[in-house]
Amino acid sequence: MSNEEINLKKFELYKNRAIEECQNLSYSEKTEGLWSEPEIMDYFLHTSSDEPNKYFALAVKEILSNLSNKKILCVGGGTGKLGRSILEIYPDSHITEIDSSKEMTVQANILANKKGINNNFISIEANAKSLPFKDGEYDYAIAYGVFRYIESNDYEKVISEIGRVTNYNFIISEPLLKDLIYSLKNKINNHKSAIKETEVSMFRMSLFYMLFKEYKRNINFKLLVDNEATPKINFIKILTSIAGMTTGILYELRVSN
Repeated sequence: MSNEEINLKKFELYKNRAIEECQNLSYSEKTEGLWSEPEIMDYFLHTSSDEPNKYFALAVKEILSNLSNKKILCVGGGTGKLGRSILEIYPDSHITEIDSSKEMTVQANILANKKGINNNFISIEANAKSLPFKDGEYDYAIAYGVFRYIESNDYEKVISEIGRVTNYNFIISEPLLKDLIYSLKNKINNHKSAIKETEVSMFRMSLFYMLFKEYKRNINFKLLVDNEATPKINFIKILTSIAGMTTGILYELRVSN
């Protein structure tokens, strides 16, 4: 849905409040309690395959040259956008995604089944601090937008686990969070590592989360949003449109053995 389809001016006050709140909260605080909300699932399901997911699918192709029969692990897979993007390029690859949200993994597997790729795709509920895989079981791993939700004292454990199951061949990436990626690089020992910076267009998910919370708690904002709704445009799509898109730097920590 384009921004022109709704009158965004009437939401400026609420959007500015949400932006201010975003700046004062950690990512875990912004998303606390949201991952089991059916509306959040709706948000992930209706948004298109965004530029960062397409970018990483091509990045893996660049790194591995040939993904045929390669086993790729996506850490924090959500509803499976990244895995599906990789399979669009290399349908013979094998994708495993993990997510801490059972609801996300269920939806990812449903979507894979609908697309007929379930023989090459599986999403499972798992904790990144203790991956349920053998040493070196995967050829490569991608952890995109995951570490912002991880406590800093767990960084080394998660890096160690991703390294263990891939023989230290992986990408850790975060949009906008330069300091986080550079701090993670300092934790990589005895392996090659480099940081790449790429400008991409991306959804403003954190802002969407705060607008969603405002919708739930503020009756005036809810009424404004609901008055814009139509049979084809629900409140989730309206909140997504209010949040809009942004252009920013995608920071990648690329590690190889």
